[in-house]
Amino acid sequence: MEHYADNDYRDKMFITVEELSRIMRISRSMAYKYVESNECPFYREQVGKRIIIPTKTFFDWYDSLTNE
Repeated sequence: MEHYADNDYRDKMFITVEELSRIMRISRSMAYKYVESNECPFYREQVGKRIIIPTKTFFDWYDSLTNE
């Protein structure tokens, strides 16, 4: 499920929820709802007001979506 924009983010240590929304091609508000829900299968951490997601953890999950 690799899109052209994925490579812009794979080398980063963390991505933000806004970046996640771009990668997944969903709205920012939907991305925040998903990340804050119990359905979110990857680790995330809140730093101040910002939620960050380890890039490797996210892409391991995201890439597995096409392998199911």
